[in-house]
Amino acid sequence: MLALDVEYLLGVCFAAREGSYEAPDWPPQIDRIFSAMVATWAARGERAEEKEALQWFETLPPPVVHASSHWSRTAPPVYVPPNDSGPSQIQVLPARRRRQQRRFPAAIPEHPIASYAWSTIEPQTGVLKLLAELARDIVYVGHSSSLVRCFFHQRPEGLTEQISQSTRRIYAGRFEELEHAFKRGVRPPTGLSFRAPELERKPRASVFGREWHVFADAQGLCPDVRRSAAAARALRTAIMSGFRGKPVPESLSGHTLDGQPSTQPHMAIFPLANIGWKWGDGRLMGLAICLPRDVSAEDEGLLFRALAEIAIKQDSPGESDSPDCEISVALPAGGTWRLVRQPEPLGSSLKPSRYLRSARIWATATPIALDCHPKAVGPEARQREIAGLIGNSCTRIGLPKPMQVVPDKHSAIRGSAPAIASQRFPEWTRWTLPGSLKGRALTHATLVFEEPVAGPVALGAGRYFGLGLCLPIEAGNKT
Repeated sequence: MLALDVEYLLGVCFAAREGSYEAPDWPPQIDRIFSAMVATWAARGERAEEKEALQWFETLPPPVVHASSHWSRTAPPVYVPPNDSGPSQIQVLPARRRRQQRRFPAAIPEHPIASYAWSTIEPQTGVLKLLAELARDIVYVGHSSSLVRCFFHQRPEGLTEQISQSTRRIYAGRFEELEHAFKRGVRPPTGLSFRAPELERKPRASVFGREWHVFADAQGLCPDVRRSAAAARALRTAIMSGFRGKPVPESLSGHTLDGQPSTQPHMAIFPLANIGWKWGDGRLMGLAICLPRDVSAEDEGLLFRALAEIAIKQDSPGESDSPDCEISVALPAGGTWRLVRQPEPLGSSLKPSRYLRSARIWATATPIALDCHPKAVGPEARQREIAGLIGNSCTRIGLPKPMQVVPDKHSAIRGSAPAIASQRFPEWTRWTLPGSLKGRALTHATLVFEEPVAGPVALGAGRYFGLGLCLPIEAGNKT
Protein backbone atom coordinates (compact mmCIF):
# COMPACT_ATOMS: atom_id res chain seq x y z
CA MET A 1 0.00 0.00 0.00
CA LEU A 2 1.34 3.44 -0.99
CA ALA A 3 0.52 6.42 1.21
CA LEU A 4 1.35 10.12 1.15
CA ASP A 5 0.96 12.16 4.33
CA VAL A 6 0.69 15.95 4.26
CA GLU A 7 1.07 17.58 7.67
CA TYR A 8 0.11 21.26 8.06
CA LEU A 9 2.74 22.57 10.46
CA LEU A 10 0.79 25.68 11.50
CA GLY A 11 -2.49 23.80 11.79
CA VAL A 12 -4.11 25.87 9.03
CA CYS A 13 -4.73 25.05 5.35
CA PHE A 14 -5.08 28.14 3.13
CA ALA A 15 -6.73 26.97 -0.08
CA ALA A 16 -9.98 27.84 -1.87
CA ARG A 17 -12.32 25.17 -3.14
CA GLU A 18 -12.72 25.14 -6.91
CA GLY A 19 -15.49 27.52 -7.98
CA SER A 20 -15.69 29.26 -4.59
CA TYR A 21 -13.89 32.18 -2.98
CA GLU A 22 -15.40 31.47 0.44
CA ALA A 23 -15.13 27.71 1.09
CA PRO A 24 -11.75 26.15 1.88
CA ASP A 25 -10.43 23.09 0.07
CA TRP A 26 -10.11 20.47 2.81
CA PRO A 27 -8.76 17.92 2.45
CA PRO A 28 -6.68 19.36 -0.41
CA GLN A 29 -7.28 17.77 -3.80
CA ILE A 30 -4.53 15.48 -5.09
CA ASP A 31 -3.82 17.69 -8.12
CA ARG A 32 -2.87 20.48 -5.70
CA ILE A 33 -0.35 18.17 -4.03
CA PHE A 34 1.00 17.03 -7.40
CA SER A 35 1.53 20.65 -8.50
CA ALA A 36 3.62 21.24 -5.36
CA MET A 37 5.69 18.13 -6.21
CA VAL A 38 6.34 19.35 -9.76
CA ALA A 39 7.36 22.80 -8.47
CA THR A 40 9.76 21.11 -6.05
CA TRP A 41 11.19 19.01 -8.90
CA ALA A 42 11.97 22.19 -10.82
CA ALA A 43 13.54 23.86 -7.77
CA ARG A 44 15.75 20.79 -7.18
CA GLY A 45 17.33 20.98 -10.63
CA GLU A 46 14.88 19.13 -12.91
CA ARG A 47 16.52 15.71 -12.56
CA ALA A 48 15.46 13.24 -15.26
CA GLU A 49 14.96 10.28 -12.90
CA GLU A 50 12.65 12.35 -10.66
CA LYS A 51 10.65 13.41 -13.73
CA GLU A 52 10.14 9.72 -14.60
CA ALA A 53 8.96 9.04 -11.04
CA LEU A 54 6.46 11.91 -11.26
CA GLN A 55 5.19 10.70 -14.63
CA TRP A 56 4.65 7.26 -13.08
CA PHE A 57 2.83 8.88 -10.16
CA GLU A 58 0.44 10.85 -12.40
CA THR A 59 -0.91 7.58 -13.87
CA LEU A 60 -2.16 6.29 -10.49
CA PRO A 61 -5.92 6.04 -9.86
CA PRO A 62 -7.57 8.59 -7.53
CA PRO A 63 -6.55 7.96 -3.91
CA VAL A 64 -8.77 7.44 -0.90
CA VAL A 65 -8.28 10.41 1.43
CA HIS A 66 -8.11 10.03 5.19
CA ALA A 67 -8.62 13.39 6.92
CA SER A 68 -10.30 14.72 10.03
CA SER A 69 -13.15 17.20 10.11
CA HIS A 70 -12.36 20.91 10.20
CA TRP A 71 -13.53 24.41 11.05
CA SER A 72 -13.96 26.84 8.17
CA ARG A 73 -12.34 30.13 9.10
CA THR A 74 -14.03 33.32 7.93
CA ALA A 75 -12.23 34.88 4.98
CA PRO A 76 -12.43 38.71 5.19
CA PRO A 77 -11.80 40.59 1.91
CA VAL A 78 -8.32 41.99 1.36
CA TYR A 79 -7.09 44.17 -1.48
CA VAL A 80 -3.90 43.19 -3.27
CA PRO A 81 -2.13 44.58 -6.36
CA PRO A 82 -2.56 42.44 -9.50
CA ASN A 83 0.37 41.17 -11.50
CA ASP A 84 2.03 43.80 -13.70
CA SER A 85 0.76 43.52 -17.25
CA GLY A 86 3.67 45.38 -18.84
CA PRO A 87 6.71 47.47 -17.78
CA SER A 88 5.66 50.46 -19.88
CA GLN A 89 2.28 50.94 -18.26
CA ILE A 90 1.89 53.66 -15.67
CA GLN A 91 0.12 51.27 -13.29
CA VAL A 92 3.51 49.76 -12.34
CA LEU A 93 4.27 52.90 -10.31
CA PRO A 94 3.55 52.29 -6.60
CA ALA A 95 1.20 55.28 -6.40
CA ARG A 96 -0.78 54.12 -9.44
CA ARG A 97 -1.06 50.42 -8.75
CA ARG A 98 -4.55 49.03 -8.79
CA ARG A 99 -6.01 46.89 -6.02
CA GLN A 100 -8.23 43.86 -6.53
CA GLN A 101 -10.36 42.23 -3.88
CA ARG A 102 -9.25 38.77 -2.83
CA ARG A 103 -10.30 36.30 -0.16
CA PHE A 104 -8.14 33.64 1.41
CA PRO A 105 -10.42 30.99 2.94
CA ALA A 106 -8.80 28.69 5.45
CA ALA A 107 -9.56 25.32 7.01
CA ILE A 108 -8.48 24.54 10.56
CA PRO A 109 -8.47 20.72 10.74
CA GLU A 110 -9.08 18.86 13.96
CA HIS A 111 -6.02 16.75 13.08
CA PRO A 112 -3.46 18.52 10.84
CA ILE A 113 -2.49 15.49 8.70
CA ALA A 114 -4.25 14.51 5.47
CA SER A 115 -3.32 11.06 4.15
CA TYR A 116 -3.71 9.89 0.53
CA ALA A 117 -3.73 6.12 0.15
CA TRP A 118 -3.50 3.76 -2.85
CA SER A 119 -4.30 0.36 -1.40
CA THR A 120 -3.38 -1.69 -4.51
CA ILE A 121 -0.18 0.15 -5.48
CA GLU A 122 3.26 -1.24 -4.63
CA PRO A 123 5.94 1.00 -6.22
CA GLN A 124 9.46 -0.15 -6.89
CA THR A 125 11.98 0.76 -4.21
CA GLY A 126 13.81 3.21 -6.46
CA VAL A 127 10.62 5.04 -7.44
CA LEU A 128 9.47 5.30 -3.82
CA LYS A 129 12.88 6.69 -2.81
CA LEU A 130 12.72 9.41 -5.49
CA LEU A 131 9.15 10.39 -4.57
CA ALA A 132 10.07 10.47 -0.88
CA GLU A 133 13.00 12.83 -1.62
CA LEU A 134 10.73 15.16 -3.59
CA ALA A 135 8.07 15.15 -0.88
CA ARG A 136 10.67 15.89 1.78
CA ASP A 137 11.57 19.18 0.08
CA ILE A 138 8.00 20.48 -0.39
CA VAL A 139 7.69 23.66 1.68
CA TYR A 140 4.05 24.60 1.15
CA VAL A 141 0.93 23.39 -0.64
CA GLY A 142 -1.41 25.92 -2.26
CA HIS A 143 -0.94 29.29 -0.55
CA SER A 144 2.63 30.06 0.55
CA SER A 145 1.50 30.42 4.19
CA SER A 146 0.34 26.76 4.26
CA LEU A 147 3.63 25.30 5.47
CA VAL A 148 3.72 21.53 5.28
CA ARG A 149 5.80 18.44 5.88
CA CYS A 150 5.18 15.68 3.30
CA PHE A 151 6.39 12.10 3.22
CA PHE A 152 5.70 8.95 1.22
CA HIS A 153 5.71 5.56 2.87
CA GLN A 154 4.20 2.09 2.70
CA ARG A 155 2.04 0.77 5.52
CA PRO A 156 -0.71 -1.79 6.03
CA GLU A 157 -4.44 -1.12 5.78
CA GLY A 158 -6.35 0.16 8.79
CA LEU A 159 -6.17 3.95 8.72
CA THR A 160 -8.54 5.26 11.36
CA GLU A 161 -9.13 8.82 10.21
CA GLN A 162 -12.42 9.92 8.71
CA ILE A 163 -12.59 8.89 5.04
CA SER A 164 -13.53 11.25 2.23
CA GLN A 165 -13.35 11.10 -1.53
CA SER A 166 -11.52 13.25 -4.07
CA THR A 167 -13.43 15.30 -6.61
CA ARG A 168 -10.41 16.00 -8.85
CA ARG A 169 -7.71 13.71 -10.17
CA ILE A 170 -4.38 13.82 -11.97
CA TYR A 171 -3.78 11.94 -15.21
CA ALA A 172 -1.13 10.92 -17.71
CA GLY A 173 0.23 14.10 -19.31
CA ARG A 174 -0.46 16.31 -16.29
CA PHE A 175 3.27 16.84 -15.70
CA GLU A 176 3.80 18.11 -19.26
CA GLU A 177 0.71 20.31 -18.91
CA LEU A 178 2.08 22.00 -15.79
CA GLU A 179 5.53 22.45 -17.30
CA HIS A 180 4.10 23.96 -20.50
CA ALA A 181 1.88 26.39 -18.54
CA PHE A 182 4.88 27.52 -16.48
CA LYS A 183 6.99 28.22 -19.56
CA ARG A 184 4.16 30.27 -21.09
CA GLY A 185 3.68 32.20 -17.84
CA VAL A 186 0.00 31.28 -17.48
CA ARG A 187 -2.00 29.74 -14.66
CA PRO A 188 -2.44 25.98 -15.23
CA PRO A 189 -5.90 24.45 -15.28
CA THR A 190 -7.06 22.36 -12.34
CA GLY A 191 -7.06 18.58 -12.54
CA LEU A 192 -9.91 16.65 -14.06
CA SER A 193 -13.16 16.69 -12.09
CA PHE A 194 -14.87 13.36 -11.58
CA ARG A 195 -17.66 11.85 -9.56
CA ALA A 196 -16.19 9.62 -6.89
CA PRO A 197 -17.94 6.34 -6.10
CA GLU A 198 -20.03 6.35 -2.97
CA LEU A 199 -18.26 5.10 0.12
CA GLU A 200 -19.53 1.75 1.30
CA ARG A 201 -20.37 2.94 4.80
CA LYS A 202 -22.30 6.17 4.88
CA PRO A 203 -23.47 7.50 8.23
CA ARG A 204 -27.19 7.44 8.88
CA ALA A 205 -28.82 10.76 8.04
CA SER A 206 -32.06 12.39 9.12
CA VAL A 207 -35.00 13.42 6.94
CA PHE A 208 -33.73 17.01 6.93
CA GLY A 209 -31.86 18.24 3.86
CA ARG A 210 -28.26 19.41 3.84
CA GLU A 211 -28.74 22.39 1.50
CA TRP A 212 -29.77 25.32 3.71
CA HIS A 213 -30.91 28.75 2.55
CA VAL A 214 -29.32 31.17 5.00
CA PHE A 215 -30.78 34.57 5.88
CA ALA A 216 -28.49 36.75 8.00
CA ASP A 217 -29.32 39.74 10.18
CA ALA A 218 -29.25 42.89 8.05
CA GLN A 219 -29.77 45.61 10.65
CA GLY A 220 -28.05 44.57 13.88
CA LEU A 221 -31.22 43.51 15.72
CA CYS A 222 -30.04 39.95 16.53
CA PRO A 223 -32.71 38.72 18.99
CA ASP A 224 -31.81 36.46 21.89
CA VAL A 225 -31.66 32.75 21.07
CA ARG A 226 -34.62 32.23 23.42
CA ARG A 227 -36.76 33.97 20.78
CA SER A 228 -35.58 31.69 17.97
CA ALA A 229 -38.74 29.55 17.74
CA ALA A 230 -40.94 32.65 17.61
CA ALA A 231 -38.69 34.22 14.95
CA ALA A 232 -38.80 30.98 12.93
CA ARG A 233 -42.60 30.98 13.14
CA ALA A 234 -42.66 34.60 11.97
CA LEU A 235 -40.43 33.77 8.96
CA ARG A 236 -42.69 30.85 8.05
CA THR A 237 -45.73 33.17 8.21
CA ALA A 238 -43.96 35.62 5.89
CA ILE A 239 -43.11 32.85 3.42
CA MET A 240 -46.69 31.58 3.40
CA SER A 241 -47.89 35.11 2.63
CA GLY A 242 -45.68 35.07 -0.46
CA PHE A 243 -47.95 32.47 -2.09
CA ARG A 244 -50.70 35.15 -2.32
CA GLY A 245 -53.53 32.70 -1.65
CA LYS A 246 -52.29 30.03 -4.07
CA PRO A 247 -52.01 26.39 -2.92
CA VAL A 248 -48.87 25.70 -0.89
CA PRO A 249 -47.08 22.36 -1.35
CA GLU A 250 -47.22 20.02 1.64
CA SER A 251 -43.41 19.92 1.74
CA LEU A 252 -43.39 23.66 2.50
CA SER A 253 -46.53 24.26 4.56
CA GLY A 254 -46.54 21.14 6.73
CA HIS A 255 -50.25 20.73 6.00
CA THR A 256 -52.20 18.72 3.47
CA LEU A 257 -54.45 20.49 0.96
CA ASP A 258 -57.45 19.94 3.26
CA GLY A 259 -55.66 21.68 6.12
CA GLN A 260 -54.68 18.61 8.16
CA PRO A 261 -51.19 18.40 9.74
CA SER A 262 -48.78 16.59 7.46
CA THR A 263 -47.28 13.26 8.46
CA GLN A 264 -44.42 13.76 5.97
CA PRO A 265 -41.17 15.73 6.46
CA HIS A 266 -41.56 19.36 5.49
CA MET A 267 -39.82 22.73 5.64
CA ALA A 268 -38.00 23.56 8.86
CA ILE A 269 -36.51 26.88 9.93
CA PHE A 270 -33.39 26.62 12.06
CA PRO A 271 -31.77 29.31 14.22
CA LEU A 272 -28.17 30.31 13.55
CA ALA A 273 -26.97 31.66 16.87
CA ASN A 274 -23.66 32.87 18.24
CA ILE A 275 -23.17 29.78 20.38
CA GLY A 276 -20.59 27.03 20.63
CA TRP A 277 -17.66 29.44 20.84
CA LYS A 278 -15.59 30.61 23.79
CA TRP A 279 -17.25 34.03 23.72
CA GLY A 280 -20.67 32.93 22.44
CA ASP A 281 -23.32 35.30 23.75
CA GLY A 282 -26.49 33.60 22.47
CA ARG A 283 -27.43 36.27 19.91
CA LEU A 284 -29.48 35.07 16.95
CA MET A 285 -27.36 35.93 13.90
CA GLY A 286 -29.85 34.66 11.33
CA LEU A 287 -32.21 31.90 10.27
CA ALA A 288 -31.84 29.02 7.83
CA ILE A 289 -34.57 27.45 5.71
CA CYS A 290 -34.07 23.69 5.57
CA LEU A 291 -36.16 21.66 3.14
CA PRO A 292 -36.68 17.89 3.37
CA ARG A 293 -33.91 15.71 2.01
CA ASP A 294 -36.05 14.43 -0.88
CA VAL A 295 -37.83 17.69 -1.77
CA SER A 296 -38.62 18.13 -5.46
CA ALA A 297 -36.99 20.83 -7.56
CA GLU A 298 -40.46 22.14 -8.37
CA ASP A 299 -41.33 22.72 -4.70
CA GLU A 300 -37.98 24.38 -4.09
CA GLY A 301 -38.65 26.68 -7.01
CA LEU A 302 -42.01 27.62 -5.49
CA LEU A 303 -40.20 28.56 -2.28
CA PHE A 304 -37.90 30.93 -4.19
CA ARG A 305 -40.84 32.52 -5.93
CA ALA A 306 -42.57 33.08 -2.58
CA LEU A 307 -39.41 34.68 -1.22
CA ALA A 308 -39.25 36.94 -4.29
CA GLU A 309 -42.83 38.06 -3.58
CA ILE A 310 -41.96 39.21 -0.06
CA ALA A 311 -38.52 40.59 -0.89
CA ILE A 312 -37.81 44.21 -0.04
CA LYS A 313 -35.21 44.51 -2.78
CA GLN A 314 -34.89 42.57 -6.02
CA ASP A 315 -32.49 42.83 -8.94
CA SER A 316 -35.43 42.44 -11.32
CA PRO A 317 -39.07 41.38 -11.06
CA GLY A 318 -39.44 37.64 -10.80
CA GLU A 319 -35.78 37.06 -9.92
CA SER A 320 -36.64 34.37 -7.38
CA ASP A 321 -33.16 33.34 -6.32
CA SER A 322 -31.45 36.72 -6.19
CA PRO A 323 -28.36 36.39 -3.96
CA ASP A 324 -29.12 39.62 -2.11
CA CYS A 325 -32.81 38.95 -1.48
CA GLU A 326 -33.79 41.00 1.58
CA ILE A 327 -36.97 40.34 3.54
CA SER A 328 -38.69 41.77 6.59
CA VAL A 329 -40.13 39.56 9.34
CA ALA A 330 -42.71 40.83 11.84
CA LEU A 331 -41.74 39.56 15.29
CA PRO A 332 -44.58 38.66 17.69
CA ALA A 333 -43.23 40.90 20.45
CA GLY A 334 -43.36 43.89 18.13
CA GLY A 335 -40.95 45.34 15.63
CA THR A 336 -39.57 43.90 12.44
CA TRP A 337 -36.40 41.99 11.73
CA ARG A 338 -34.72 42.53 8.38
CA LEU A 339 -32.86 39.55 6.96
CA VAL A 340 -30.72 39.24 3.84
CA ARG A 341 -30.01 36.03 2.01
CA GLN A 342 -26.37 34.91 1.98
CA PRO A 343 -25.74 32.05 -0.47
CA GLU A 344 -22.23 31.74 0.98
CA PRO A 345 -22.45 32.84 4.63
CA LEU A 346 -19.55 34.91 5.91
CA GLY A 347 -19.91 34.65 9.70
CA SER A 348 -18.80 31.46 11.42
CA SER A 349 -22.10 31.20 13.32
CA LEU A 350 -24.00 31.37 10.03
CA LYS A 351 -22.29 28.42 8.37
CA PRO A 352 -24.60 25.38 8.07
CA SER A 353 -21.54 23.10 7.93
CA ARG A 354 -21.36 23.29 11.74
CA TYR A 355 -24.60 21.34 11.95
CA LEU A 356 -24.00 18.94 9.05
CA ARG A 357 -20.97 17.00 10.20
CA SER A 358 -21.01 13.34 11.19
CA ALA A 359 -20.42 12.50 14.84
CA ARG A 360 -21.32 10.03 17.57
CA ILE A 361 -21.95 12.65 20.26
CA TRP A 362 -24.46 15.46 19.80
CA ALA A 363 -25.73 18.15 22.17
CA THR A 364 -28.76 20.38 21.91
CA ALA A 365 -28.09 23.99 20.98
CA THR A 366 -31.78 24.78 21.57
CA PRO A 367 -33.90 22.76 24.01
CA ILE A 368 -36.11 19.89 22.92
CA ALA A 369 -39.87 20.40 23.21
CA LEU A 370 -40.95 16.93 24.35
CA ASP A 371 -43.69 15.20 22.37
CA CYS A 372 -45.65 14.55 25.55
CA HIS A 373 -45.43 15.63 29.17
CA PRO A 374 -43.45 13.21 31.40
CA LYS A 375 -45.66 11.39 33.88
CA ALA A 376 -43.07 9.48 35.92
CA VAL A 377 -42.71 10.22 39.61
CA GLY A 378 -39.26 10.71 41.09
CA PRO A 379 -36.18 12.28 39.49
CA GLU A 380 -34.57 9.04 38.26
CA ALA A 381 -37.75 7.65 36.74
CA ARG A 382 -38.46 11.02 35.15
CA GLN A 383 -34.97 11.13 33.59
CA ARG A 384 -35.44 7.62 32.17
CA GLU A 385 -38.82 8.57 30.69
CA ILE A 386 -37.43 11.75 29.13
CA ALA A 387 -34.49 9.80 27.68
CA GLY A 388 -36.96 7.33 26.14
CA LEU A 389 -39.00 10.15 24.59
CA ILE A 390 -35.86 11.65 23.07
CA GLY A 391 -34.80 8.25 21.73
CA ASN A 392 -38.18 7.94 20.01
CA SER A 393 -37.69 11.42 18.54
CA CYS A 394 -34.48 10.20 16.90
CA THR A 395 -36.22 7.30 15.14
CA ARG A 396 -38.97 9.69 14.03
CA ILE A 397 -36.49 11.63 11.90
CA GLY A 398 -34.76 8.55 10.47
CA LEU A 399 -31.89 8.14 12.94
CA PRO A 400 -31.14 5.10 15.12
CA LYS A 401 -31.90 5.22 18.82
CA PRO A 402 -28.93 6.60 20.73
CA MET A 403 -27.13 4.26 23.10
CA GLN A 404 -27.16 6.96 25.77
CA VAL A 405 -29.25 10.09 26.40
CA VAL A 406 -28.41 12.49 29.22
CA PRO A 407 -31.19 15.07 29.75
CA ASP A 408 -30.26 18.24 31.59
CA LYS A 409 -31.51 21.70 32.34
CA HIS A 410 -28.34 23.16 30.83
CA SER A 411 -26.85 22.75 27.36
CA ALA A 412 -23.39 21.35 26.70
CA ILE A 413 -23.02 24.08 24.05
CA ARG A 414 -21.51 27.34 25.23
CA GLY A 415 -23.74 30.38 24.92
CA SER A 416 -27.07 28.56 24.83
CA ALA A 417 -29.62 29.43 27.51
CA PRO A 418 -30.95 26.92 30.08
CA ALA A 419 -34.11 25.07 29.12
CA ILE A 420 -35.87 26.15 32.32
CA ALA A 421 -35.42 29.55 33.94
CA SER A 422 -35.77 30.09 37.65
CA GLN A 423 -39.08 31.56 38.84
CA ARG A 424 -37.10 34.39 40.39
CA PHE A 425 -35.71 35.43 37.01
CA PRO A 426 -37.49 37.95 34.73
CA GLU A 427 -39.84 36.81 31.98
CA TRP A 428 -37.37 37.45 29.14
CA THR A 429 -35.10 34.66 30.43
CA ARG A 430 -37.73 32.07 29.44
CA TRP A 431 -37.98 30.49 26.00
CA THR A 432 -40.76 31.91 23.83
CA LEU A 433 -42.85 29.08 22.37
CA PRO A 434 -45.22 29.82 19.50
CA GLY A 435 -48.70 28.42 18.91
CA SER A 436 -49.31 24.79 19.83
CA LEU A 437 -45.87 24.48 21.44
CA LYS A 438 -46.89 26.60 24.41
CA GLY A 439 -46.88 24.59 27.59
CA ARG A 440 -44.53 21.89 26.26
CA ALA A 441 -41.87 20.58 28.61
CA LEU A 442 -38.38 21.69 27.55
CA THR A 443 -35.06 19.97 28.18
CA HIS A 444 -31.53 20.05 26.90
CA ALA A 445 -29.76 16.75 26.27
CA THR A 446 -26.54 15.11 25.18
CA LEU A 447 -26.91 12.09 22.89
CA VAL A 448 -24.37 9.33 22.23
CA PHE A 449 -24.89 7.08 19.20
CA GLU A 450 -23.22 3.74 18.63
CA GLU A 451 -21.92 4.91 15.23
CA PRO A 452 -21.56 8.38 13.71
CA VAL A 453 -24.75 9.92 12.33
CA ALA A 454 -24.87 12.79 9.85
CA GLY A 455 -26.52 16.11 10.59
CA PRO A 456 -28.72 17.99 10.66
CA VAL A 457 -30.24 16.65 13.86
CA ALA A 458 -33.39 18.39 15.17
CA LEU A 459 -35.59 16.61 17.69
CA GLY A 460 -38.95 16.90 19.41
CA ALA A 461 -42.27 18.57 18.74
CA GLY A 462 -40.68 21.92 17.88
CA ARG A 463 -38.08 20.64 15.43
CA TYR A 464 -39.65 22.46 12.47
CA PHE A 465 -39.23 25.77 14.32
CA GLY A 466 -35.64 25.15 15.38
CA LEU A 467 -36.17 23.66 18.82
CA GLY A 468 -34.10 20.57 19.57
CA LEU A 469 -31.43 21.59 17.04
CA CYS A 470 -28.16 19.82 17.87
CA LEU A 471 -24.48 20.45 17.31
CA PRO A 472 -21.83 17.69 17.11
CA ILE A 473 -19.37 18.01 19.96
CA GLU A 474 -16.75 15.52 18.83
CA ALA A 475 -16.35 16.58 15.20
CA GLY A 476 -14.48 19.85 15.49
CA ASN A 477 -17.07 22.06 17.19
CA LYS A 478 -15.95 24.17 20.14
CA THR A 479 -18.36 23.76 23.02
